Amino acid sequence: MTNYLYSALSRKSIETFIDDQLNRGDKISQSLVNAIEASTISVIIFSEGYASSRWCLDELLKILECKREYVQIVIPVFYRVDPSDVRNQTGTFGDSFSKLEERFKENSKKLQSWRNALKEAASLYLNLLQFYGFARPESELTEEIVNHILKRLAELFPHNNNRLVGVESRVVAIESLLSAAPLLAIWGIGGIGKTTIARATFDKISSDFEGSCFLENVREESQRLGGLACLRQKLLSNLFRDENMIPDIDLHFKRLSRRKVLVVFDDVTCFNQIESFIGSLECRHAFKQNHPDVGYEELSSKVIQHAQGVPLALKVLGCFLFGWEKKVWESAINKLKQILHPKIHDVLKLSYDDLDVNEKGIFLDVACFFKSDDVYPVMKFLDASGFHLEIGISVLADKSLIDVNPYDRITMHDLLQELGREIVRQESINPGNQSRLWHHEDMYEILTNNTGTKSIEGICLDMSKANEIRLNPNTFVKMHKLRFLKFYNSINGDNRCKVSYLQESPGFAEVRFLHRHGYPLKSLPSNINQKKLVVIEIPHSNIQQFWDGTRQAPNRRSSMNTGDRWLRSGVLEIDEVKFGNPSTSTVEMAVDLENGVNHGTAGHGDLGKESAQVTMNSNIL
Repeated sequence: MTNYLYSALSRKSIETFIDDQLNRGDKISQSLVNAIEASTISVIIFSEGYASSRWCLDELLKILECKREYVQIVIPVFYRVDPSDVRNQTGTFGDSFSKLEERFKENSKKLQSWRNALKEAASLYLNLLQFYGFARPESELTEEIVNHILKRLAELFPHNNNRLVGVESRVVAIESLLSAAPLLAIWGIGGIGKTTIARATFDKISSDFEGSCFLENVREESQRLGGLACLRQKLLSNLFRDENMIPDIDLHFKRLSRRKVLVVFDDVTCFNQIESFIGSLECRHAFKQNHPDVGYEELSSKVIQHAQGVPLALKVLGCFLFGWEKKVWESAINKLKQILHPKIHDVLKLSYDDLDVNEKGIFLDVACFFKSDDVYPVMKFLDASGFHLEIGISVLADKSLIDVNPYDRITMHDLLQELGREIVRQESINPGNQSRLWHHEDMYEILTNNTGTKSIEGICLDMSKANEIRLNPNTFVKMHKLRFLKFYNSINGDNRCKVSYLQESPGFAEVRFLHRHGYPLKSLPSNINQKKLVVIEIPHSNIQQFWDGTRQAPNRRSSMNTGDRWLRSGVLEIDEVKFGNPSTSTVEMAVDLENGVNHGTAGHGDLGKESAQVTMNSNIL
């Protein structure tokens, strides 16, 4: 009987501890005591020979002790014995106890404690289901016990999904549909909660099946090399609860045809904001109702906007803000714009921790510098930085950490961007020792006081937020690893240059990406390593040639002079950064008047080893 019950509970994915795994002795072992104390439910199987074992009776004493102290659930099962015989130690059960009395007749205190325990345990059946095993098949009795245990566990640990607004009614609807059809598709646009409903339904009914599996991100996994095989292996391993399944699909599916199983295939890649649902979710946690309190409507909306459709964020922020007055809400919202909430950070960081060094580097660069940027110059820069792009970008996209939208711009969820920046902030309490800089206040201190170190790999300064910064010859001296340098202005029409021109000083040997809004000089400083530089962006500048001397920019016909009255901005991408004599160049131009974009390609003639390929995009006024 015990083995039947153990197997049945294991099939239902209920963690079960069976006492025959332990070495028997005169006293119950500490490992058994620990197992009993850690259990939520204890099942006692009374049989004819139960009372002849001191070991079983001592175990019973411990179980009842846990019932009193920890409110542990105790379920008695009477296998071929009558509860009254157990309670009164009569009949064949009493005969077994009499044998034990002979052995311990000098320890009346111990005997009385066992009698009291048997009486207490046998009386529990009056308040529970009456599990008898006289003329009933063991399989029938086992099924009844397992169902009762599942019911009690469901009462103790309700599914968290049921706390989401509106899920309960949808789960009931799904259950009704499943009762009439073996196959069900939940269809709809992205972000409406298909996965949430499917997961809630799965959690609720999966215990009713002999096997179950929830396969996540099927589309992404199937597009990987060998992805379908991995999905099949995962499916079979879950259904048969065997991690080492032989990959014989035909054989296993024949076995499945004789079993009742539940499988959910999840193809959702992202969760977009749905105001009518997400708003209620945040309010449920922040106000314990489905609508915000009077006067909190605008603040609640800001929290929803910050969470951007992530249920985890809504739950954490809602619980965090519950019960606080408006001033605390306003302060918290302002803080959240700069620092990610620790609980959200810890959960999101699990995906980051699973990346290798190459993938982490790409993720941090995108989070700190490139969100919403054009993908092509970013790819050139990342490739020149030594990252293995083909693998790295694919892994990040598969994990939904980055994406490329239909307009060829790299996108990333705001919370993931905050995660990346928080990871960089945690590198050091001193911003000068962090690998990437983007906050204007940090950079003002570093650039004016020369506190930058060799740790800095990238600088991205929004000059519209910064005070005037005067660079000096030693500003970049210690930044030996600087790969990325961008001074830009986020306010359209504001072309003021708040950062003095780049000095003729060391510190730019590793720069691959240079963006200099409103660069005031006519040429770039010669200390930039042209062999490393792959992307130059110089909008609203007065530049007429890239470097002094013979290494001049292509002529005006190629629209490289971004100070020209016909041009408002320019982007130079250098594929191969060996420069030859520009006088031998030929230029082909194409102008798209409808879209106002000037596309130029400059190809140099026979320059031998000294050659360059330049592409340029400029917006026409």
